[in-house]
Amino acid sequence: MLRFLQRFQPSLIRRVKLYLKDTPLFEQFGITEEINKALRSKVWLKSGGSIVINQTEALVAIDINTGKFVGKTLASGHHRQDNLDAIPEIVRQIRLRDLGGIIIMTHRHG
Repeated sequence: MLRFLQRFQPSLIRRVKLYLKDTPLFEQFGITEEINKALRSKVWLKSGGSIVINQTEALVAIDINTGKFVGKTLASGHHRQDNLDAIPEIVRQIRLRDLGGIIIMTHRHG
């Protein structure tokens, strides 16, 4: 790694540290757990709602679900908040999962 950085990015050499602990690196920093959590089909939002991502050969379906709502009509404020909470998470998930092609998004209540 140091030889590679010396040749291509010498300014990054000072950032390289040798990990010497007995605990595996991914376990020490919870990386495997975070990867698994990030790649689940259901991702929870701060507002209590969730997004569900289903990828097929032809398209990606992203469903925004309103989790806290109970009743016959949905208050527009809550609906809007779910959508606003979903936007950065959907963008994050598209990048994390390297999603592309046809992406369809729907909004469901409950």
